[in-house]
Amino acid sequence: MKLPYSSFSILVATTLATVLGFSEILFSNSLRLRLPQGNALTFPPSGNRGAPASTTGGGTRGGEEHACAAQDGTKTPLVALMPNRENTSQTATAIPTLYWYVPETKAVKGEFVITDAQNQEVYYTSFALPGQSGIVKLSIPPQAALKVGQTYSWAFMIVCEPNRRNWDKYVRGTIEYIQLDPQQKKTLNSVKGLEKAKLTAQANLWAETLNEIAQLRNSYPKEWTEFLKSVGLDSLVEKPFIDCCKPE
Repeated sequence: MKLPYSSFSILVATTLATVLGFSEILFSNSLRLRLPQGNALTFPPSGNRGAPASTTGGGTRGGEEHACAAQDGTKTPLVALMPNRENTSQTATAIPTLYWYVPETKAVKGEFVITDAQNQEVYYTSFALPGQSGIVKLSIPPQAALKVGQTYSWAFMIVCEPNRRNWDKYVRGTIEYIQLDPQQKKTLNSVKGLEKAKLTAQANLWAETLNEIAQLRNSYPKEWTEFLKSVGLDSLVEKPFIDCCKPE
């Protein structure tokens, strides 16, 4: 039986809506990435913005808190380059690179440790601290590769006094290793440089975005500035990168 025009129109409209809706679901849940337009590079909201103050123990010397690094509010303290004050982030790589700003310090030794959800140590390293302030980076080595679907805790420490570990300056945070679907991986592998940084930002992959734009900061200083400002890390825009954190 031939359908009336109105019924046929409704059928076509419904079918198209279903197909388009299914395609939208596929795009939303599988791809979720659009090639970026323009030059802006910002990171999506992922918590409270702005750098938290670093933490110190409660040790005292001469009635005053022992300090081997900036903490008086006039200088930038030890800070993790993270997208929120909680220092939480996501990555889609098993061996991410993390960044911190280290102030000028009298300490000569630093430590980094990462633990799993059961508080079992996954990786630990100690290293010589630089003799100047600046941004440093540290990569998780292949032998300590993260496992997909798990969230890990990390701590970066300035050892002020080896025999007084409660005097340490430190920052803590967490990183979740998520798995991308094949289409997302294909999309990310199809671009590089600034475009890739924009796509990883869309996917909320902080470690990848920061690592990408950090390598491009000299070529794209405006993007570097906009990126850090978008997460409240304005004070670090002009800080130099320094060589550090080679395992002892």
